[in-house]
Amino acid sequence: VAGGQSARGTLVDTAAIYDPAANSWREAGRLDAPKYKLALAALPDGGALVVGGQTADDPQARLARTERFDPRSGTFRPGPQMSEPRYKISDAVVTLADGRVVIAGGYGVDTYADGALRALGTVPGPERQFPAAATLPDGRVLITGGYDNRTNLTATAVVLRP
Repeated sequence: VAGGQSARGTLVDTAAIYDPAANSWREAGRLDAPKYKLALAALPDGGALVVGGQTADDPQARLARTERFDPRSGTFRPGPQMSEPRYKISDAVVTLADGRVVIAGGYGVDTYADGALRALGTVPGPERQFPAAATLPDGRVLITGGYDNRTNLTATAVVLRP
């Protein structure tokens, strides 16, 4: 768990890891800034990629940056910049079987691998906030739904091969 908003509405920069065997949580470092509406993706080395988010309730506060959690040091460090700011994408980031991470939302799709991001291009249709992404058995990725910047529902789907 990383970032978020407290019960009082204050954004937080903390992270924690849950150990199901011990049924306990432990602290896992701090993000570069308090933020929410971000996404997390598991990485093959046991680390995690923190993707986008927002630092305030303002469209100008959307983030294009990523952070990488290093499980050995228990710290976060800056990661590569996405091709566009993204937030409200918690269900639109998937880790593929080969370890690459697909990041959907906004107007396009990026992939993360070996510490670098690559833009795959734009997705037809309006901006997508709260879309969902799923890996299909053949390795393609399905991106569905969400809503646009005026909260109009997006009743479309796109399938791509990253």
